[in-house]
Amino acid sequence: MKFVGSYTKEFKDILIASAVSAQNVMTISKPGWGKTEMAIQSARAIAPDGFAFIELDPSTPPEVIRGSYDPAAMLNGQLVRLVAGTPYDPTAHVVILDEIWRANDVVFDALVHATNQKLIDQINRPVFWGTSNFVGKAERTEALRDRFAMWLYMEGTLDAAGIINAHLNNGTGFDPDWNKDIPVWEECLKIRSSHVSEKAQEAITQMIENLHDEAIASKFDVNPRRIVQWSEILSRVSTLYYGSTDFDTVHPNAAWMLRYAYPCETADRAKAWKEVAASISDKVGTAIESYRAIALEKFQDVAKANSDPSEKTKLMAELGQVLVKAEQEFKRIGAGDPRSDAAMKELTQWFSKAARGEKILS
Repeated sequence: MKFVGSYTKEFKDILIASAVSAQNVMTISKPGWGKTEMAIQSARAIAPDGFAFIELDPSTPPEVIRGSYDPAAMLNGQLVRLVAGTPYDPTAHVVILDEIWRANDVVFDALVHATNQKLIDQINRPVFWGTSNFVGKAERTEALRDRFAMWLYMEGTLDAAGIINAHLNNGTGFDPDWNKDIPVWEECLKIRSSHVSEKAQEAITQMIENLHDEAIASKFDVNPRRIVQWSEILSRVSTLYYGSTDFDTVHPNAAWMLRYAYPCETADRAKAWKEVAASISDKVGTAIESYRAIALEKFQDVAKANSDPSEKTKLMAELGQVLVKAEQEFKRIGAGDPRSDAAMKELTQWFSKAARGEKILS
């Protein structure tokens, strides 16, 4: 299957972040978005002979997770557990739990242990990728939800023509471009076992402390596990993209992952978390969005006042002050960031259009 749309890259990047940081991922979407197929192909690229795919439903027995005893060995008085294809299979580096929230309570209890195996060190621990069309919100599943560090509510604008073209020309076969830039398991282990420099630790600590404070202020619960998850994501993903553990600032791709690094039970809650994380991890992007919104509102006021010259003059002056403040803020926090220059160019063009009485299209 050929995957089409911007959301596919987002999903791929999150799965890569999961593999290098040993953090589990939960993906929620309506049926038909290809999340299961993309997860399978990503798992094959990371560990061709080392992943397990488990389909879950209300009748799934716990043995699918825990393994079962070998009946032949029991006849000889031995207890030998068969774990091939389960999360306890030593060759299963990536475990895909398809339709996870359709399972039953006994399986949920088994997964609480399986997704955080204490006898396997953090470096070698398998990662779990859950997929579902909804989220199990019962109190019984709270511990299991907490085991998943990153949550993606998959959405986006569909490219109908692109989907049709890709399907008719590529059918349902393997997408040869999908596994580009996906690290293999040995590379993931190398990144997991690396030790970041003192400067890198300082950068990571500062960002997490800021995120912690903002999360608490926004009434998001932060427990010790969350701190560990964030630090692993920031350190390992930065190492992946910098190619070194000696970095002075957290890599933008790692900072971006913080937008997904909270177990949100609803899409609205996930959106609120993204705003919290963005204010810490992407100050430039947040400032641009804020000033665009303020400026657009002013532009609309100007358009309404075109028939009143004095009112329009007053509003244009206020609009000019918004642009001045925006430029100062962009220079302060986004010097050298091309997005700042692009945003100022756009706002300036909007100012000129407003002065001429033209409509502003955002």
